[in-house]
Amino acid sequence: GRGDSLVEVSGKVLLPEDQWLNGRRAYRKVVLILRVIEYRIRGRKHGRLITNLLDSKQYPPMELVVLYHERWECELAYFYCPT
Repeated sequence: GRGDSLVEVSGKVLLPEDQWLNGRRAYRKVVLILRVIEYRIRGRKHGRLITNLLDSKQYPPMELVVLYHERWECELAYFYCPT
């Protein structure tokens, strides 16, 4: 849908030391398919949410955006809550 797209991100990951050859670092190529949801909430700036939940029918874009912001509020509450 509009503002909802898939992207491919590639890079390399350092393998555990027991998988190195002759003491030389070894890497493995990794390719991820991710979903980028671009959104604008009234009165706020433009935002982007990146997720590995690729099915837009099972995970509607705005539902994910709302849940992400709710989760962020919870994390902020834990961060600022004295122990």
